[in-house]
Amino acid sequence: MRTFTRINTLGGWAVGAIATLTYWLTVEPTASFWDCGEFIATAYTLGVPHPPGAPLYLLIAHLFAYLSLGDPQQVAYWINVLSVLCSGLTVTFTFWTITLLGRRLLNIPPGKASIEQMILLLGSGAVGALSLTFADTFWFSATEAEVYAMASLFVAVGVWVMLRWEAAWDHNPAQAHRWLILLAYVLGLSVGVHLLSLLIIPSVALMYYFKREPSPTMFKTGRALVVGAGLLLLVMFGLGGLTTLAAKLDIFLVNQLGMPFGSGVVVSIALLILGLGYGLYRSAQRGHVTLHTAWLAFTFLWIGYLSYALIPIRASQNPGVNLNNPNHVVRLLAYLNREQYPSRPLLYGPYFTAELQAQEAGSTIYERGEDAYYLKDRRLEQIYDDKTQTILPRMGSMVDSDADLYRQWAGLRPNEKPDFADNLTFLFRYQLGHMYLRYFLWNFAGRESDRQEAGWLTPWEGWQKIPSIMADNAARNNYWMLPLLLGITGMIYQYLHHRSGFWVLLTLFLMTGVVLVLYANNPPIEPRERDYVFAPNFYAFSLWIGLGFLSVAVWLKRRFSLPMLGRLAIPMVCLAIPLLMGVENWDDHDRSGRYFSVDAARNMLASCDENAVLFTGGDNDTYPLWYVQNVEGFRTDVRVLVTSFANVDWYIEQMYRPLYQSDALPLSLSMQNYQQGGPNDYLPYMENPRVKGAIDAHQYLQLIKKGSPALQAKTALGPLNTIPARTLYFQGDSSRARASVPEQYQMYQTDQLRLSLTANGLEKKDLLILDMIDSGRWKRPLYFNVTSERSVNFDLTPHLVQEGDTFRLVPLENPQPDQRLIDTSKMYQRLMHDFAYRGLNDPDAYYHGTYLMYAANYRMNFNTLAQALLTEGKPEQAREALHKALEVIPDAAIPYDIGSIQSVPLLLAVGEKEKADHIADTVSRRYDELLTYLTEHENPQYRRDQSIGMFALNEFARVYAEAGFPEQALAYQQLLRRHQEAG
Repeated sequence: MRTFTRINTLGGWAVGAIATLTYWLTVEPTASFWDCGEFIATAYTLGVPHPPGAPLYLLIAHLFAYLSLGDPQQVAYWINVLSVLCSGLTVTFTFWTITLLGRRLLNIPPGKASIEQMILLLGSGAVGALSLTFADTFWFSATEAEVYAMASLFVAVGVWVMLRWEAAWDHNPAQAHRWLILLAYVLGLSVGVHLLSLLIIPSVALMYYFKREPSPTMFKTGRALVVGAGLLLLVMFGLGGLTTLAAKLDIFLVNQLGMPFGSGVVVSIALLILGLGYGLYRSAQRGHVTLHTAWLAFTFLWIGYLSYALIPIRASQNPGVNLNNPNHVVRLLAYLNREQYPSRPLLYGPYFTAELQAQEAGSTIYERGEDAYYLKDRRLEQIYDDKTQTILPRMGSMVDSDADLYRQWAGLRPNEKPDFADNLTFLFRYQLGHMYLRYFLWNFAGRESDRQEAGWLTPWEGWQKIPSIMADNAARNNYWMLPLLLGITGMIYQYLHHRSGFWVLLTLFLMTGVVLVLYANNPPIEPRERDYVFAPNFYAFSLWIGLGFLSVAVWLKRRFSLPMLGRLAIPMVCLAIPLLMGVENWDDHDRSGRYFSVDAARNMLASCDENAVLFTGGDNDTYPLWYVQNVEGFRTDVRVLVTSFANVDWYIEQMYRPLYQSDALPLSLSMQNYQQGGPNDYLPYMENPRVKGAIDAHQYLQLIKKGSPALQAKTALGPLNTIPARTLYFQGDSSRARASVPEQYQMYQTDQLRLSLTANGLEKKDLLILDMIDSGRWKRPLYFNVTSERSVNFDLTPHLVQEGDTFRLVPLENPQPDQRLIDTSKMYQRLMHDFAYRGLNDPDAYYHGTYLMYAANYRMNFNTLAQALLTEGKPEQAREALHKALEVIPDAAIPYDIGSIQSVPLLLAVGEKEKADHIADTVSRRYDELLTYLTEHENPQYRRDQSIGMFALNEFARVYAEAGFPEQALAYQQLLRRHQEAG
């Protein structure tokens, strides 16, 4: 047995080393898009990320940042390596878990494993662990700075500890309890990373029941599952319950008894310590082993949870990223409860067609004042008719754009009201089918592409002839369903030969899959694919893949009389399955050589003049900026202001403080004017007969500042300030205004900047922007990117000038707002000399999704610059700009897109017909293939490409005709006509 233990240990480390090497070779060298930039920035500075936080992850990642040895541009790489190591360790524990399960299945007594059995166990561990190694979702999480790699590690460690307890129970039940205490500590620590690992608790309860009950029954098994679910809820809500108690106690002790702030925290912690100490003392005194173990486990669970102390400690120090600013216990409670996010009803709620009957003031929201807590606001409760509500609501989003998608997925006609059957249809078709089963099959059957909403591949699709646009997609991976079939074989084999183990593993599989889907209650559209949350589910299935290897070997042994070498050699062919997955997935998981997420952020900041304020709107145009400013220290004079956060007071409060090299924002309104729950949360437009035309924005803001009754209206939300006109104007400072307007547009300068409403009112973010325009008086340049420009509720377009990747607000009036004004001198300097484009010309680098979208935007920026230069009579500079675009973003690295299509007439205009022909010929050939294919095969993810293809052919026909090349124009016209007739 010692020999097997030693070999098993080495085998686990060997497989883990293979996984670690794989991930290390393919890791992203810098901060990827989405949340990675935020996590790296908050880990490096020990800031506060989005709720509910990940303090343990931040602490460990902060240690890894020191491996950069003082080079800030290496910080992201080393924090990414943390995910590499966590994922490699997860694979190691997966190996050991499979061999433990295999020993149970083969019923091998301790120390009695034969050489053949040892080889089979090691082979099963290798097949299952390597299948997880090369699984699509798990590999994706292993190469970026996100919490899911570490969360998966905690799940794997938890399951392994659970099985070690089971194995130890057979020899010494009393000593085995130490594994349960370790498990509790692991779960407590894991909460500081992600709540996913808590989903193993029902499986732990079920395994405990099976070990304690020699004759399990269906009723008692169900009861054990109920107990496990209760324990899960107790841990999930019990840990946060201490914060709830501390917050309520603090409000009472401070407001009623005059005690200092924090008294409730001290009392709550003291009560917890006394309670744990008393429980440990009494259970030890009684000699009750099970009860004492439970108290010890509970104690270690709390010890692990203590990492959350980091959040309020760091928030009180005002780090560069401090979301929700949970610097005291009341704010910490709101942070942990994720109160900034809209809630999704799980057990009972309305359909999307429900009409709002009333809005009522709900629970109170307190804020810390000078010497007491004060009532800041009340949560708003929406009241709907019971007839329009249902149990287990799945279609409850009230976002207008979601309604059509609900109808589409549920098969509803326009204006048809849904019923419970439609509710279940949406659950099974979209939430379980599209948002879970599709991801599952991506990992174990095959993936169609890396496009949003891509489907999975069947084996027979591997022989289909498809157009190059589809075939060249690196993420088109077909595993011929072999991992899936091997896993199903393992499931059946475990069910037949180890029934209790099967139910434990099935519970884990369902909790991390179906139950997670029910809890998430996804709306009908997501900004990106969400497969990463199911990484623990795919880990669970990989355990069955390993057991599937055992089942094949056992079946061969029983079916055929083969010598041992033959019995071992044939099942070893199963190792080809993870090898196939690795070969298929390598090219679309190799992130090495990819830098553009960070370069795009640096370029956006480099598009701004000194001491600017840059408004952003979404995750991908914000988090990378946080990274380059907080970690690399690049352009810290620019204050990044996120419009999606600027409707809440905690974020606006931070704008009153300097940050790095950026001064505090110039604001005339006080924080009282921006207070949550005040009269400026939303300012509806209400026509005032006495107000004619536009109003003076400065006077309007002064009335807001004074709390003038003339602006107030009583509403269901309480008294709100209103806006009495649809247009505001700012009287400009002529000297500063003139200096901010580009020389070529001085004729458009206006002393009266007019902003017209595009909605039925103003939000707090709009009020903040108006305040900055009025108070700043053009001292600090104000810039918007595309996302933030669209997010405000007044029309900025006539007053914006593009200076690179951003648009500057200046006091001018564009006579043709549909045509952007371009500061060609600044834009030329920035695009041609200041911007970085690392890796965009590397054909071996892998780009998809957001990267391709950004590349298309840059191609269009070069086109915009070239067109403006041509208009100004500067064809040579226009030619240089177009050449630069082709040089830094070539087709070999990033295929021609709609930006390239728009380059064709510009290239012809500067006499570069050969380059124009290459783009037109390449694009038309690709879309000809695709359009021909789509006439016979419906594929929703290529609908946009279908439209682009028709646009391209029509555009080429028009452009070449206008440029005096009738033969080429005719060829494109004929190609277009053929597809129009076919379509």
